[in-house]
Amino acid sequence: MKSADVEACVHAIGERLSLLEDAADGRGRAGADLRRALGRLRAEAAGLVRGATLGEPLASAMRLASADGIDARDWRGILARAEGLARPQLGTPASAVATAFEGLCLVELARALEREELRSRDEAQALLQRLRALFSAAVERAADARDQEAFRALRGLQAATMRALEERGRPLARVVRRTFAIRLPSLVLAQRLYQNAGRHEELIGENRVRHPLFCPETVQALSK
Repeated sequence: MKSADVEACVHAIGERLSLLEDAADGRGRAGADLRRALGRLRAEAAGLVRGATLGEPLASAMRLASADGIDARDWRGILARAEGLARPQLGTPASAVATAFEGLCLVELARALEREELRSRDEAQALLQRLRALFSAAVERAADARDQEAFRALRGLQAATMRALEERGRPLARVVRRTFAIRLPSLVLAQRLYQNAGRHEELIGENRVRHPLFCPETVQALSK
C-alpha cells in the first residue's frame, strides 16, 4: 500500500476514534480498558493498515466503548458526527476504513437497542424511522464504494434490527391524547386513565408537567 494511502487511513481512524473518546464515560475499569485500547489503536494504526488487520482491534474497541456506557442514543450521535467528517475518496483504503467504522457502530447500536426499554408502539415506530435512515445511508455508501462484503453485512444487519424492533413494538400500547374539563393532579389522572395512581410519574414525564397538582387539560398518555 502506498504511504499516502496509509497516512490517509491513519487520519481517518484518528478522527473517528476521537468520536468514541468524546462520547465515552471514561471512568472506572471499563473506561481505563477503553483508553488503553484506543491508545494502542492510534499507536499501531499504520502497521494494522499495512497488514490489513485493523478490523478486530477496531471491533474490540467498539465493544469496550459499549461496556464503558455508550448507549443507543450515543451510537446514533457518533454516527451522525461521523457523517459530518470529510469523506475519503470512494474506492480508496481510507474510504474502506470509514465504511468499516460506520458498520461497527451500527453493530453496537443494534446490540444497545436490545437493552433499551421501549414504552410505546409510537416510540418504537419513531426509532424505526431514524434507524432506517441511518442504515440506508450506510448501505448506499457501501454500494457506491462497491464494497460487496460490507453491503451484504449491512443489509443483513438492517433487516434483523428492523424486524426485532417491529416485533418488540407490536404488543406495546399506543400514545393517545385525552382531554378533561379541568386541570387535574397527576395522581387523579393516573387513577382515571390507568386505574393505578402509582403511574402518575409517567404522565408528568410524558407531558413535561411543571407542577403535579396542575396537569394540562389535554394530556398524552399510553392507551393501556
